[in-house]
Amino acid sequence: MIVTTFPNPVTSVLNVKCDIPPADQAEIRLLDMSGKIVYRQELSGADMATKQIDMTGLAKGMYYVQLLYAGEESMNSPVYKN
Repeated sequence: MIVTTFPNPVTSVLNVKCDIPPADQAEIRLLDMSGKIVYRQELSGADMATKQIDMTGLAKGMYYVQLLYAGEESMNSPVYKN
């Protein structure tokens, strides 16, 4: 499973792309550096072509996007919020 995030660094909206089949379900999470979940949403693969996450209300710093799919967790490289 491939998860791509852009832009990086981000100031307002983070775009997340992944390769989940349209009929499948997944959960996307945004975690801060302490591991606290600051955003969570359950999605179908059809909703995941490109998912936008509004980060304007979050503090500056480093975050991770975690994708839970078919019993597996995928964590991407850090995303920096300016």
